[in-house]
Amino acid sequence: HSRSTAFTLLEMLVATAVFLLMIVMLLQLSSGLMSNANRTDENLKIDQDIRTLFDLMRRDLSQARIGTNQNQFYGTSTQVSFVSSTSRLKTNYVSDQRLVTYYLENNTIYRAVIEPTITNYPTVWDPLNPGWWSKNVKTNAEALLEGVYPYDTNDYQNPFMYVLRNGTVTNTATAATNPPSGLVVAVSVAGKRAIARSGGGPITDTTKLRQLKYDIELNIPPAFNP
Repeated sequence: HSRSTAFTLLEMLVATAVFLLMIVMLLQLSSGLMSNANRTDENLKIDQDIRTLFDLMRRDLSQARIGTNQNQFYGTSTQVSFVSSTSRLKTNYVSDQRLVTYYLENNTIYRAVIEPTITNYPTVWDPLNPGWWSKNVKTNAEALLEGVYPYDTNDYQNPFMYVLRNGTVTNTATAATNPPSGLVVAVSVAGKRAIARSGGGPITDTTKLRQLKYDIELNIPPAFNP
């Protein structure tokens, strides 16, 4: 009679080992694909946030306006505040001007806009007073770019630098009557992965940061005082 065939214990062990090896390889491949997809999504999100920030800054600064006695411009290494025209008027607004501020806080760049209304103008409307800005701008601020770190450890430790009209570059431009001719925004941006690896602390691996430097020309002439 013919001998019945069956798998031996050794053959079963070999087949199981091969099957488990294939499973591990498939899991590693899937993990790699998901990691690459997440990294791509993160980079796209960072790119979108960067475009939003610079597009808004350029648009706001292009609408910065002059006054007869003052330009109402206040700039530090971590904050830019200025008066610009608003694109729309509402019934309770008393002016077509608005106060725009960009500032850095907790590794995030924020944008805040304050419109002059019948409840805050003119008794508390004091845009030339830095203390007024610091007190009021954070009430309606919007986070635009997270994971912001210094561009370098030398010249650009803070995000905002100013090109004065004499060509000097400085990190402070409290020049209400003679605003600078240019603004330099220089930052390094970290993704969520880099932040997670640092445990929320300083990021030491600079290869995980994207360095960005953006020059914005300011067309605000010196104040006209007839």
